[in-house]
Amino acid sequence: RGTWLYTQDLATLEEDGDDVKVTFLSRKAEVHATEGKYLNPAEMDEAVRGVAGIQEAAGFVTKSQLGTPILALAAVKMEGKTVAEKDLLDACRASLPAALHPAFVTFTDVLPKDWMGQVNRTRLSRQFSGIA
Repeated sequence: RGTWLYTQDLATLEEDGDDVKVTFLSRKAEVHATEGKYLNPAEMDEAVRGVAGIQEAAGFVTKSQLGTPILALAAVKMEGKTVAEKDLLDACRASLPAALHPAFVTFTDVLPKDWMGQVNRTRLSRQFSGIA
């Protein structure tokens, strides 16, 4: 495609005089496209961070049983704590736009991480594909 390198990363460009600032947003495969906008499921992480009994959580895009993209949330409970799916859904509804509400919540023992310690949302998507 000419001299362009297509990395599938989403970023913004900001001009400041002679300088151009590139700000990384997300991998294209990790965002949810709806109504012409890209929504970053990582915003769900922040929404549920304060829920009592949650060690960590991550929003991600996966495929439904019909193969359509849906938003989901995976959470790790603190040892010995009881947390209901409803608690996490309520936290998302209270602070996120409706387009970022997860279609389902799942609890897991560990979130997959990359070599830098960041949540690997692509692996989460594959792990829970078709669950809803």
